[in-house]
Amino acid sequence: LLLRGAAKWPDRDMLVFPEERLNYAQLAARAREKARALQGMGVQPGDHIGILAPNLMELVELLFATALSGAVTVLINARYKTSELAYVVENADLKLLFTTNRIADYVDFLDLLYEALPGLQDVNDPLALELNSAPLLQSIIMMEESERPGVVSFSRFCEFARQVDEDQMWARRSRVRLKDPC
Repeated sequence: LLLRGAAKWPDRDMLVFPEERLNYAQLAARAREKARALQGMGVQPGDHIGILAPNLMELVELLFATALSGAVTVLINARYKTSELAYVVENADLKLLFTTNRIADYVDFLDLLYEALPGLQDVNDPLALELNSAPLLQSIIMMEESERPGVVSFSRFCEFARQVDEDQMWARRSRVRLKDPC
């Protein structure tokens, strides 16, 4: 959908938020860049990528990036309480989890994750989490810059795109089928 739209109507609005608009070409470029970063972080087809955030431009970009990578997006309800969040993170087989420090409806998602995932604040390497409560979770990535413990900043995430060139991203994308879970 996105790639066809970018080829057919590159300058037509694809996504409109009160503070920002993206046309098909812009959204496709952002999604491809994030897909390359996901692949640079070791995301494989079928891996589960969690997103805990309110409605944001970056959420849509990540939805498309995850699909381009052949991975599966797990949208997490932004209104979950600590116990519900802990259950989902533990049982959804998440490899990566994206969140934001933009507070929505007076909820600090990172504080909620700290409560739900004991030991997160004390990890030595946010790129290689080892949490008993979420054994498959490798990293939590912020959708913006953050200096808080246990998480990867957005700029550090984006650096992983340099490890994967466009041809590698397209080769992976070419193996994604419409029948694949996304």
